[in-house]
Order: sequence, then C-alpha cells, then structure tokens
Amino acid sequence: MCKLQCATVFMRLLLTPSLVLAADRDVQIRSIHFDPGLIELFNYGETDEPLDGWVLCSHDENEAFVYTNPMSFIGVTIEAGSSLFIHFNNDAPVGDPDRINRSVLGPFATPLDALGAYSLSLYVNTIFTDGANIADHLQWSLDGLDNAMADKRSDEAVAGGLWTNESVWIMTGSETRIVTLLDETGRILHGPSDYLALDALANPIPLVIASGPVHIKLEPVATGLTAPNWGISAPGVANTLFVTDQPGILWRIDLSDGSKSVFLDVSSQLVPLGIFGPDSFDERGLLGVAFHPDYQSNGYLYTYTSEPVSGAADFSTMPPLTLADHQAVITRWAVPVPTDPFSVVDPGSEFEILRIDEPQFNHNAGALSFGPDGQLYIALGDGGGADDHDGQPFIGGPLIGHGDGNGKNPETILGSVIRIDVNGKNSANGKYGIPPKNPFTTPGDSRLDEIFAYGLRNPFRFSFDAVTGQLWLADVGQNDIEEINLVTSGGNYGWNQKEGTFAFETNGQASGFVTSESVPGILVEPIAQYDHDEGIAIVGGFVSRGTRVEPLFGRYVFGDFAKTFSNDGRLFHLTQANEIREFNLVGQSALDLSLLGFGQDAAGEIYVMANATGTPFGTTGVVLRMTTKSGDINADGVTGVLDLLRLLSDWNKLGGASDIDQDGIVNVFDLLILLANWG
Repeated sequence: MCKLQCATVFMRLLLTPSLVLAADRDVQIRSIHFDPGLIELFNYGETDEPLDGWVLCSHDENEAFVYTNPMSFIGVTIEAGSSLFIHFNNDAPVGDPDRINRSVLGPFATPLDALGAYSLSLYVNTIFTDGANIADHLQWSLDGLDNAMADKRSDEAVAGGLWTNESVWIMTGSETRIVTLLDETGRILHGPSDYLALDALANPIPLVIASGPVHIKLEPVATGLTAPNWGISAPGVANTLFVTDQPGILWRIDLSDGSKSVFLDVSSQLVPLGIFGPDSFDERGLLGVAFHPDYQSNGYLYTYTSEPVSGAADFSTMPPLTLADHQAVITRWAVPVPTDPFSVVDPGSEFEILRIDEPQFNHNAGALSFGPDGQLYIALGDGGGADDHDGQPFIGGPLIGHGDGNGKNPETILGSVIRIDVNGKNSANGKYGIPPKNPFTTPGDSRLDEIFAYGLRNPFRFSFDAVTGQLWLADVGQNDIEEINLVTSGGNYGWNQKEGTFAFETNGQASGFVTSESVPGILVEPIAQYDHDEGIAIVGGFVSRGTRVEPLFGRYVFGDFAKTFSNDGRLFHLTQANEIREFNLVGQSALDLSLLGFGQDAAGEIYVMANATGTPFGTTGVVLRMTTKSGDINADGVTGVLDLLRLLSDWNKLGGASDIDQDGIVNVFDLLILLANWG
C-alpha cells in the first residue's frame, strides 16, 4: 500500500446511438473495453512505472490505498432521463477490510430520452496532496452541456446521498480516451437499441407439471447405503445391479434378494467430503462407473472420482500459481475373473487415464458410459461456482478458472461431453485414443479433439437408449431452468449464453437470470424443460425398456433432487410428445426422500436411488425398483377388468407385462395374483 501524492482522474465514454431511448427504460452496458495500448496507468507514490490495467483507490481518514490489477469493472447503467450510475469493486474477498465496493451517482441536466444522437463524457477529477485539500469534482458533458456537481466533502452532497464518506477514484492517464462499449459476447454496442436493460423473468414457465396417468410402486431392493447415485448392469452378468455410492463404494447388488457386497472401494482416494464439514452437502465423490463392452473377456471397468490435486492435470483452466479445488480422475480397473460372480476388482489394477482440474467443488457432472459405437463418453461440468464466469463471490473467494465461460468454449474441456477410445493411444498423454469421427479433429481446428458436444453447465447424468442409441442428457440449471437434451456430435447446447430455451444474463457479480431476449448463434434447444417452481436440480435417468411398467416402454424417466431442498425429490417421465408428467405413487403421496440418481438393469427396468439427508453421509441410502401394484398391468392404479382382459389375451405368452410373477410365462399363477389384488 502506498500514499497518493497527486492524481488527476478522468474517464470518457463516447456513445453514438442512432435511436431515441425508450422512456423509463434502463440502458445496461455489459462491459467496457479499453485498449491497453491507449490507456496508461501509474502507481504514484511507490513507483512511476505504468500499469497494464486499472488502479482503484480508496480514501478514508486521510489514508490512501492503491489496489492494483486485476480489478473488475462491473458496468454502467444509464437510467433514461435521470442519472449515470457506475459500480465497481476490487478483488478483495467479501468481508475483507480491503474490499472496495463503491458507487458514483450524478444527475443529468438534460433527459437522455429527449436526445437523438448524443455523446456522453464523464470526467472524475481528484486532487490529492499529502492527505489534505481534498476536492472531488464530477463533471458531465452531455451534448455540449456541462454540469458540475458539488464538492464531495460538502454537507449537502453527503446528505443527498451523492457520495459516501469514502472517496473512490479510477486513475488513467492525463488525456481523454475514447472507449468501446461491448456486451458479454464481445459484440460492439452501437446505440441504446442494442443494450436496453434486460428484465429478469420472475416465472419463466408458468405451466405447472401435471400428474400423468401412470401409477408406479416403489419396491425396496437394497437399503443401508449412503448416497447411491447411479446403477448399471455389466455385460454378461445376470440379475445384478452395480451401484456407485458417493463416499467411494461400488456395490454389487443381487436383484433377487437385495443382498449387497463391496465390488470396489475408492473411498481413500477421494477428497474429504462435506463442503462445510461432516454431514454437509457436497457434489464430489465417486460419481460414475462404466463397464467395457468386452468386460466378459478383459474384465475392465472405468470410474469417475473426485480426488485431491496431485501433480499436473491433463487439462486445466486454472490461472498460473493457483490451485484447483480438486481433480476429476478417470481410472480403469480390472476384475481378475469377470465370469466368476464372486470375483471383485483388483485394487492393484488401477490405471489412470485422465486427470482434469476442477476449479470449485460443484458442477462435476460425473456420468460416463460406453456408447453404441464402443467409445467411452464422459460428462464434465463447467467447473463449478455459479454462472460460469470469473469474479463472482463464492466459497473461498471470487471465482477463477472460468474466464467468461467454460461451457461455451470448445477450447476448454469443462462444460462438455467428451468421447475417447479407451483402446487407443494417440491422445496427448498417450493413455487413450481420439475417435477419428469426433467433430473437431480437423488439423488446425483449435477446438479440443476430445469434445463430442459442449455448452453444458452440469450434465450430472446421461444415458444411451438401449434400442435407438440416442444420448439423453439432463443438464442441471443455474437459478431458473432445468433441461433435457438429445445430444448429437458437435452440438452447442448454449450454456452460459442460455439456460433452457431462455437467454441467460450473467449479471456481473450478482446472480444470473433468464430473460426473454433472443440468443445469437446456432445453439441446440432442449427437448423438455421446467423452472424452479417445480424443483431445483434435475436428475437424469434412462429410457425405460423393461416390462414391469408397460406404459413407460420407450419413455424417458427422470426426476428432481428436491423441490425445496427438504427431502422432497420428485419423479417424472416424458410423454410421447415430450411433455413432462409426474408419477402417481402407489401407497404414498410423495417420495419424501432426496432423489440422487437412477439405475437400469439388463432387462431395461428402472431403479430409483435416494436417501433421507441429501448429503454423502449416513446410512439412509436406498435402491427402489419401479414397478406397479400387483396385477395392475396397465399401470392405471387399479387392478380390474382391463388388466384381466389383457392377461387373458396374453395367455401362455413368454414374459411381458402380464407375467406378473416374472417366471417367464403368463399362466394361472399370474391370474391368481391378479384376482388376489382386485380393486
């Protein structure tokens, strides 16, 4: 810190609009761009060397401080016909006594909306000599009219709220500079029609999710887990579900009796869970598993884990000399005798394939799955925090590692679905291959070879339809919209330019929001979406291909973590027209648990993963099978005449929804069960 001996401060904004401002509308300038070759800043008092950016100074009780680069200039709002408002702060964390978060407000003599073309100049002049004779002067030059504002130290100015008791100065060189106004996409703003203030939508989707006609029963399969979040089958392994438990256990669950055993334990490799300590929320952990298509011969499986930073990452968005919160690690493991139902993972078979820096604790995504093409697909979140841009206050300090958005930048790996060939070796680290059909592999293309699709925020769960091969992905939203996407090669799904089908405003250091504005560019729209009146975090599932709930065949099943973060998860499905419907639950009015994930067995049946805490702690985790009331073949909630007629029409057929006892044939035993549950 140093004392200022003398400084003259001023800034000029030149606006040349061609249209008149609409009355009572705000003009929102997203950012101000200065050519560093034209702006010369000096750190007076310590050195006279030019700085490459802004210097922000605060004066309090005759003590002056200098805060050097970088600082963030939040923006300028011009209220039509009233005033100019400048808001800025430095990089000191919230609560730090060195933090500056000040505003300068001054009146206009001529209403802006009375002018056609105009120029606006703002001069902030400060004279400071040895902590005395302070005179601040704010002068407006509006279309040739100059209007001086009262001295900062005058009682009238302070009482009028024009100044705080501390002064703020932005220091530039001694000449007027013309600057260019840009929006957050880098587009030059030519006039007020380009940057009228955007209004946040209070209720983006007024339509309420209705209950559908399907009635399901949740049948407990396994209990005593912690935070189960994903369940899949392994090639060639019958009647078994492999379930990832967030604290680091991969369970093997026998679907015939619900017994479970540890198949792999990676808990010692994870970061300590609980972002605020034990029993608190976290999004890190063991987040995904996938079995190699040739598992029966090679015994390979792959996991996604959140591990402490250990050495250089294969991919990183972190600024120099900064440390990531953790690293996402993709690991290959081997089972010695995959044909033996009692064989487990050999812990010594660990082979690290990929290590990625994660700037913050959240938005990790974590799903991985082999596609119909035999390649491994991996979902990666935008790096965490909120709104996917640097500078916003967050746990531990302002966000870093995002720039102006990882999701929309295909030159960074975060915020994407990547596709790799686990049998190849032509990647930069030599541990996997790049599929030649990946969309950005043309020589000279700066976009990452690994990326299959991008523009994603937190694609926590995705899955492939076992019949069509389509990739269904649920992307967790920010503050307003949850969405479902059908993902295709090279697609840009819009984050952080949009959330769902709505334009997204990152809103500086405040919380972002959606608007009704149009979004430029070729961005893929979701096939379904809902807003935060209905839930707060979508949990992706599977396209049902089982027979236990016949009306769900070919329908995508998903849900929401919790409507209010109070163990009030919800279960949904899409109709043929991709409308969202909520399930009717037999024997219960609500799930009354936090929804953590879904599972699908080899027969295409769906399972619900949940617990009673919403955290990776405790033993309340359960695996629940989606089925129907006994005898309710058409899943309408009643066992009656329609079900009886259906069973009789299926008599002696092999399997199907009418095979109530699941013994492989429709016969008298199924009829007896139906009659016993009549009504």
